[in-house]
Amino acid sequence: MRTTLLVLAMAWSGFSGASAHADPSIYKVVVLADAGSATRAQEYIAALHCLSPFSALLRAGELELPDSPTIYTSDEVVCTGGLDGIARLAQCKISSDRINALIASATLAPIFTSVPNIGAGGSQTPIVSSSFPWTTALHETTHTFGFTDDYAYTAAETADYCTGGALTAINGYSNQSMPATFTTEAAAIASCQTNIPWCTAAIAMGTPVTTANADGTFAIGTPPPATCPDDRLGVYAGGACQVAVPAATWRPSYCPTIMGFPTLGEDYCPVEKRQALLFFIKKYLPAFYQQQIADGAAQQLNLPVVQLTQSELDTGWGCARPSDDDSLKAATAALADGLGNCKLPPNSAF
Repeated sequence: MRTTLLVLAMAWSGFSGASAHADPSIYKVVVLADAGSATRAQEYIAALHCLSPFSALLRAGELELPDSPTIYTSDEVVCTGGLDGIARLAQCKISSDRINALIASATLAPIFTSVPNIGAGGSQTPIVSSSFPWTTALHETTHTFGFTDDYAYTAAETADYCTGGALTAINGYSNQSMPATFTTEAAAIASCQTNIPWCTAAIAMGTPVTTANADGTFAIGTPPPATCPDDRLGVYAGGACQVAVPAATWRPSYCPTIMGFPTLGEDYCPVEKRQALLFFIKKYLPAFYQQQIADGAAQQLNLPVVQLTQSELDTGWGCARPSDDDSLKAATAALADGLGNCKLPPNSAF
C-alpha cells in the first residue's frame, strides 16, 4: 500500500534532530528531482562537492553525497506554491513508497521541481524550483541548519515569522523588548552578550559591537565596513525582522550572503533578481556561517567537529568553483533588464 507524505517546508527552521536513516554515523544527502529540474539538481550536487564546509565534511568521511539526482515522476511527487498564503512558498505531496524510503534514509533530502518560482526551507526536505539558479538550493539548504534569511521580510512574512517581534537564529536576532539606547557602553555590551547569540564571538575577534550617539548614549551595532565583500563577524543592524523591530534587529554579516541582504527582500527585489545577484557573490557563506554549518552537522549526528582549512574559510571553496552552467546563464538573463529597486551596499565589488 502506498503511503502519502505531505512535506510542508517552512521559510526557515532549526534542527529537528537527525532522521533515523540507515547509517547514523554519516550525514547522508539524497537529491530528488523531476525530469524538468534534473539539470539544476545536478549543478547543485556538483557545487556541494566543492563548497565549504561540505567539502571538508566529505574529506573527513562525514558526508555522503550522490553523483546525480534521483528522478521522480508526477505520480510520485506533486509540488505546489501558495503555502500560508505566500505564492512562492512551496509544499510537496509525496505518494510513493520508493521516494518516502529514500527520504527516510537521508539526513537531508532536497526536492527540486520544475514548477516555476516556488521554494522553501525545511528541517529535512527543502524545496527548490529549477526556474532559479542552483544558489537558491544552497539558500534553502542553509535554512535546514538553523539559519534565517538575511533579507528583510515583507509585511506578510513578518506576521508569520517574527511572532511577537522576536526572532533568534544562528544569523539573526530581533527583540522588541530591548532598549534602543543605553546610558553606558558597558551596559550596551552586556545586553549584546546576554541576548545576541554571536555577540561574544564577535568581541573575541576584536570587532566593536557598539556605536556612540551624539547625545552621549550608546547603541548596539557594529559600524559597517567601507566596502564589500567583507565577511568580518559583527553585530550589524538589519535583517529578517527589521520591519517588525527596526531598532533591535541584527545579523552577523554585513555584506550580502547566500541568505540575502536587507534591501534584497521581496518588498524590493523579486526572487529571480535576488538570486541572480547572489549568484555572482564570490563567497556565498562567510567563515562564521561555514563553521556553524560544520558544527551543526556534527551536532545532529554526534560526529567529531570537522576543522575547516584556512583556504576554505577565506574563499568559501574547497576545490574549483563551478562557473559555466545553465544557472549562470539564467542569472545573467534575470539581470538583463536592470536591477530596478534591488539595492546592494555601496562600493560592492560584485
